[in-house]
Amino acid sequence: MAILNINSFLLMLGCTTPSNQDFYEFPESKSIVFNEVFESEVLGLPGDVSFYKDMILVCDQQTDWFFKVFSNNGFEYLGSVVRRGNGPTEEISIMPIIRPFGQDAILFQGTSTIKTAKILANKDSLYLEVIDEIDLPAQMYDDTDIFFLNGNLYSSFGLRSFETDFQGYSPAIGNLFEWGEKLPLTNTQISELNDKQIPLFKVTTLKPNTNRLATVYSLLPILRIYNAESGELIIENHKLDTSDNIQILLNTPADNMKGLVNYYLRIKSTDEYIYALYSGKQVEAGSMPEFNEIHIWDWDGNPVLKLDANMSMASFDVSLDNKYIVAISSIETEKFFRAEIPWEQ
Repeated sequence: MAILNINSFLLMLGCTTPSNQDFYEFPESKSIVFNEVFESEVLGLPGDVSFYKDMILVCDQQTDWFFKVFSNNGFEYLGSVVRRGNGPTEEISIMPIIRPFGQDAILFQGTSTIKTAKILANKDSLYLEVIDEIDLPAQMYDDTDIFFLNGNLYSSFGLRSFETDFQGYSPAIGNLFEWGEKLPLTNTQISELNDKQIPLFKVTTLKPNTNRLATVYSLLPILRIYNAESGELIIENHKLDTSDNIQILLNTPADNMKGLVNYYLRIKSTDEYIYALYSGKQVEAGSMPEFNEIHIWDWDGNPVLKLDANMSMASFDVSLDNKYIVAISSIETEKFFRAEIPWEQ
């Protein structure tokens, strides 16, 4: 596939018809300038960045500690938590996706578990306080982008046959189930992709008040917005697509899919807006995918603003007041960056 590692690898049926809106351009496009705010050997290969209370967390995939913690005011390095290893408080691996959980906790995925936890200070050091730990069924070990909602776990993506947007799991009774609308393809296309064992990578964000969620696809320029309580698809928004992605996926060998266009890599949100990291470009052989646009919609699916950035990002997060964005680079991995959102320019 065109997306090779987790950053670039990193895809209840409703009773009413969703609102479908084709859009060709965002009503407004602006440049956004990211400035370097931190450079240090502390960072190795960052995979995700997230606001957490008055801190910023970076999930690192290379160093001895998974979570690097910085102050939101001044970007001072505060310490690290969760050591890599086999010990009782260590993790062998962590998926590079950090989710807020409630007002003061995070959710993250280890090798075979989902944990919710708080990061606390003890004198001059930080430590992780685990609130809850849920064992995943073996069928979800390869899933990514897992979130917790209404007592169940849901994954946006998994290496197995699929027909709907999400795989659900009930820890209370131990059963797996499909959830959400059928993928935005024909039944024949879904069947053929499953026969070829080609999953569609996608990522999901929960609105902070958790009454809605939004998902975007890596190889389809589509935004979907769901009612988080019922799983009803409310809005499906298509960007004009001139790529041959589906034909390439269905008609070429899995190890030779030249010409695929990458669309969305990450998605974050506030109570007002949805933000998604976008490429829209083909990946050239031997080059890194370039994701240097951020698309912004409101929660009714209306396109609001397209931001053209001065750098290619691996991940980002947005302050809850929608004033600024912090980002990590797919190239300058020892740094992270900050930019004001140019609403008034």
